[in-house]
Amino acid sequence: MLLLLYNLLKSQGPQYFQETWVYLQSRRLASMSLLEIPRHRTRTYGDSYHVSVVRLWNSLHKDIRDSPTLGPFKVSLRKYLKKKKKKKKKKNKIKQKKKKKKKKKKKKRGGGGGVFF
Repeated sequence: MLLLLYNLLKSQGPQYFQETWVYLQSRRLASMSLLEIPRHRTRTYGDSYHVSVVRLWNSLHKDIRDSPTLGPFKVSLRKYLKKKKKKKKKKNKIKQKKKKKKKKKKKKRGGGGGVFF
């Protein structure tokens, strides 16, 4: 998805595709090469390629977005995605450990449901 968008933004695609992507116009943001997220009312369109790829593009570091050619863009993108995947794995492991601790605490308490007289 991002490789296709990179090529389109760098004038390596049909003109009508290039015109569908709009850069943000504010002074502060224009130099960051961020794209404007298309307005959408439905979740279906919000999950579409056009909206999703813009969100992904804007989440990339500026250095990656501003890569001069496709080669360095691919290398930087691959490194970024690997790093992001590692962070996600680590986060999931922490969540799993917390869930296990909660289960152990419930078992120690007896789980409730007893009859009191």
